[in-house]
Amino acid sequence: MTKRTKITSLYLDSLRPGKDNGEIVMDAGTRGQGALVLRVTDFGKPIYYRHFVSGKRRFELIGYFNSEGARDWRAPTEQDSGTKGGQLTLRAAKEGFIALSQLSHSVGDLKELYRREAEKGAAVKRAAVLEARIGSFQDLADVYVKSLQAAGKVSAGEASAVLRRNVSKPFPDMVALQARAITPEHIQEILAKNVARGTKRQVNVTRSYLRAAFQYAGKSHDYDPRRLASDVLAFRLHQNPVDLVPRIGEYDKVGTTTLSAAEIRAYFELVQQVPSTMTRAFLMLHLLTGGQRPRQLLRAPWTSYDWTQPLVTLLDIKGRSAPREHLVPLHSEALAVLKEIQALTGELAAPFMNRADTLLRLATIAKAVAEIASTKQNGKRVFSKPFTLRDIRRTVETRLVDLGVSKEFRSQLLSHDRGGKIEQTYNKNTYLPQKRAALRTWIDFLKGDNLGDEDEKVVNIHVRKQRGLETAPE
Repeated sequence: MTKRTKITSLYLDSLRPGKDNGEIVMDAGTRGQGALVLRVTDFGKPIYYRHFVSGKRRFELIGYFNSEGARDWRAPTEQDSGTKGGQLTLRAAKEGFIALSQLSHSVGDLKELYRREAEKGAAVKRAAVLEARIGSFQDLADVYVKSLQAAGKVSAGEASAVLRRNVSKPFPDMVALQARAITPEHIQEILAKNVARGTKRQVNVTRSYLRAAFQYAGKSHDYDPRRLASDVLAFRLHQNPVDLVPRIGEYDKVGTTTLSAAEIRAYFELVQQVPSTMTRAFLMLHLLTGGQRPRQLLRAPWTSYDWTQPLVTLLDIKGRSAPREHLVPLHSEALAVLKEIQALTGELAAPFMNRADTLLRLATIAKAVAEIASTKQNGKRVFSKPFTLRDIRRTVETRLVDLGVSKEFRSQLLSHDRGGKIEQTYNKNTYLPQKRAALRTWIDFLKGDNLGDEDEKVVNIHVRKQRGLETAPE
């Protein structure tokens, strides 16, 4: 039953549940404006804005009457809809009634309005959450390296080291930025630091890994359903910033440095004086196996070594989607090196691994080679020009030409491209006898057993035939 009486705060305070139940009209308003009503319950005195939408009565909660409540409909401390739903004085309740009445007159259905506003607010919150979960440049680098590790890619170690050395360490503020904020100018700055240092090869190597990292994050990572299901970081890239930064072609020029016969023998002698047992053993084995690719030799576990044949099986993935087994004979000199290192790492997975289960770093090996290359004796440089481990491999092949080893057998020993698909499919010859003979000739050359002075003829045809080596035209 609707009670008609003068509505004051004192009157409203006097109302009690059970005695004054019902709907009390606090302000009837004008026609079409709706009304301000109050109910008395055990849980308080809720105040509503009552109005009609399409002939149906609707109630919108304004607040709860409390003579000690807020005096204004919109208290300054509120961030949403004022004090709606809070404790209100009669004055504040009437302000709320007027505000909702005017709003209803302009927009119609308040519930629909509130629904849209709630959806908009939820969308804003979702956007804020997504924004907070957008990965940084460092996150992008980490995700890329982890993808390589998960795929068993042998480049994972190098990618991690290159990105850490050339990006993360020298540019801590940059890698803290969102990955999508990285511009071509940032990439240019990173690469310019390598140019300034004179590490030319690192320029294009770093660029390649950065381009691959952004490519992976923007496609394979962001749109992988497994990423969405696991609720991990996304990057929301707009572009690959590396694409606009050119590769420096002159830094990719094929090396031409080779050591003379006297120099490669000097290198062989100096390698044996390297202080670090592990580094010395690796450089020796690298020479005694004919300059195999350093990464392949480093990665070969102890299980790849066959002491009975004897040989080591390397996995050659260069230029191939699937690794190919590459059999490399081991002569007594190489076996002696392996036995020396076996005393240190025989219980580990691989010969050139430390107790932390990490392989000897290529950077450590490169540093040792650089130190050898800069050696001076009696105040004079031993070598005519600087060289790297890649130049040693080139030198091996060059000297094998002088020693009469045919192109076919050199290619087999050094695991060069073995021809087209038909050749690779049907020719399953391992060429072990020819490889073994070529390596024997090479090792004897290093030791000086089959070479005189630099100006003398390197090896005569009679020696080649004794070794069983072909002398087919190049």
